[in-house]
Amino acid sequence: MSKKTEQFNVTVKVGKKSYAPGEPVPVGTGGITAEEAENFRKNFGAFTAGPEATAAAPVPSVDLDRLREAIEKLSADNDKLSADNATLAAEVTKLQAEIEKLKAPK
Repeated sequence: MSKKTEQFNVTVKVGKKSYAPGEPVPVGTGGITAEEAENFRKNFGAFTAGPEATAAAPVPSVDLDRLREAIEKLSADNDKLSADNATLAAEVTKLQAEIEKLKAPK
């Protein structure tokens, strides 16, 4: 029968035994309760293996020219949409003025 253990970012004391950060701490009979384990995670965060942990997988190389082209295209699209938005705003203003004229008493 396997015993459930958890790792934490802090030293955990169970009875007379202390468990250093990263050391497996028994959860359940003879260890801490599941609620205590959850409380440690909530207060100190999930176990991260500390500064001596290996770095995450390297980021794959990026094609900078392709990214620049995509940014230029997005910028051009943004400029066109901004101009279209300004045109539509002017049309809405004209139409609102026309509505006000039509609503005015004669």
